[in-house]
Amino acid sequence: MIVEYQTLSLEALSGIAQQFVLSQLSEVEDEIKMTDWISQAIDKVKSGELLVEYSEIDNTVTLKHHSEINMMSELNDQ
Repeated sequence: MIVEYQTLSLEALSGIAQQFVLSQLSEVEDEIKMTDWISQAIDKVKSGELLVEYSEIDNTVTLKHHSEINMMSELNDQ
C-alpha cells in the first residue's frame, strides 16, 4: 500500500529515508555524507521518484522507486 508522504512527520520520513540509504550503501562508489544522501532521498520522495510503501504482510515501511511499484502492479494485474 502506498502511503502519502505528507501524512508522515518529518522525523518519520527522515527515519525511513535513512533506512533506505543504509540499504543502498553497498552500491555506492563515491563517499557522500549520510545527511546529504538522506536529504536527496527525501527530495526524491517529494518529487514522486521514490514512494513510501507500507507492507501489510510484515508491517514494514520502505521507499521504492516509482518504476518498481509500477512493475509490481503490472505483474499483479496479469
